Amino acid sequence: MNLINRRSISMFIAFACAATTLSSCGDSASTEHTAADTATATAAPPPRTIADLKWLAGKWQQTIKEGTLFENWTMASADSMAGVSGLINGKDTLVTERILLTLREGAIVYSPTVNGQNNNQPVPFTLTRSTADSFIFENPAHDFPSVITYVRINTDSLVATISGNPGGKPMSESFYLGRVSRD
Repeated sequence: MNLINRRSISMFIAFACAATTLSSCGDSASTEHTAADTATATAAPPPRTIADLKWLAGKWQQTIKEGTLFENWTMASADSMAGVSGLINGKDTLVTERILLTLREGAIVYSPTVNGQNNNQPVPFTLTRSTADSFIFENPAHDFPSVITYVRINTDSLVATISGNPGGKPMSESFYLGRVSRD
């Protein structure tokens, strides 16, 4: 676990930074997406219901040298989705983050609770932009990440990017996840 940036693993569900280039996962041919394309998309206002984000439901994974990063999403109700993320290393599973997507006062809010951070309290990120294949959550008051972006590349792959400016220095990290199963 020493080789892994624990904060990055626990927050890997966050998303695109305007300078990050996103490319397709796997061998399928697809158009290259950039975070700038996603960030400036004006095709659709933010979704008004959690059901608009249901394409995220399922089990997603990325294999890295330390093990397998995972993110699992389920529709908890018509007004919420529940997510969990972490790392599988052999027979050990480390759940590092629990996430709720909820509708609050007309806005969709992404609320991760990261083990050992923020007194184990959720940090809210509000949906600010979206298209049919992407959504961006922001919390400018949070140190890192301040932006969490999900971009669907195709039916079975997505890129989750976390970004921000900790200490005034721009930083981002992307995670390329493949769908293992649908929920």
